[in-house]
Amino acid sequence: MPKLDQVNLTKHSLMSPLHRFFAQMVLRCVKPAACGSSLMAALWLTAAAHAGVVFYTVPANFNAAAAPYTLLGTEDWSSATGTNIADVTDPLLPGVANGPFPTGSKPATGVQAQSNANGANADNLNPGDGMFYSPTGYSGFSGHIQPSQQLSVNQTGDSFDVIFGDTNNPSNVKAVSLSPMFYQLGASSSGNITIRVYNQANVFLDTTTVSNVQDSLENAYLGIIATNNSDTIGRINLWASSQDASGADNIAVYAGTTSPVTLHADGWATNSFTFTLTGNPGSSYVIQSSSNLVNWTSLQTNQLSSNSLQLKISAPARAQMYRAQLAQ
Repeated sequence: MPKLDQVNLTKHSLMSPLHRFFAQMVLRCVKPAACGSSLMAALWLTAAAHAGVVFYTVPANFNAAAAPYTLLGTEDWSSATGTNIADVTDPLLPGVANGPFPTGSKPATGVQAQSNANGANADNLNPGDGMFYSPTGYSGFSGHIQPSQQLSVNQTGDSFDVIFGDTNNPSNVKAVSLSPMFYQLGASSSGNITIRVYNQANVFLDTTTVSNVQDSLENAYLGIIATNNSDTIGRINLWASSQDASGADNIAVYAGTTSPVTLHADGWATNSFTFTLTGNPGSSYVIQSSSNLVNWTSLQTNQLSSNSLQLKISAPARAQMYRAQLAQ
């Protein structure tokens, strides 16, 4: 748990456990002559919209946020050969022959794929049921014609684990985008897919649900960025339902380091604050204000063209806190 460092504030009663979770919050009095009842700026370091993870459903927004990172490659299962469906043994590893994959998954991405018999309860790995490969044009139970090569679990109810990091790239995956998919074996050709994200130590970071995914059609998109400096993406788990076979395609893997996100109060004059926002070039950040650290109001969104940007915000004549968040 990051340490809370407070300046000119003696009581911690305003801080709920959730607010203490955010990394290294600093409260500074920006009008020293009236400290205690004056305006105050809450300067948040890496204040993410989720617990260390931001999810994107719009590709352009993800691409802008991922701009500081390096694209290692995209795993789209195109290294598979043959025109027939085939079983794949757990796990599918980079550079290791496995069924229709003569060279395994693509080494540049460091992607390892495997089934998880724990289904929706995916905090622990439990491979063994194997996976199912199908070529472009394959028609599943729903009759949908899949647009590209796909890989999913081979047992209904299993979840699908995508694990990042091998000897070429052990620990610096910061962003991933993918197409969540499933094969219909139940009553409907559309459904929801639950995604759970873990770091390199297999510590759970966050979860989201992608709705209205069409069987086999790759109509859904999800981008994921780890925002805490100490976190990298170690595993993504996908689960559709107890009657369906979950999978993923078009897995783009980005590596790099995260610049600390800071909001520094430079000064106060004529009922306005001057701040310096620092972060990753190309990323957009939302500036928000609050009087109680519970309810936050978005004031403006700024995209950084360099590592920092100076901005001015009108301030009311009451105690007020401010923070910067990575925009979704």
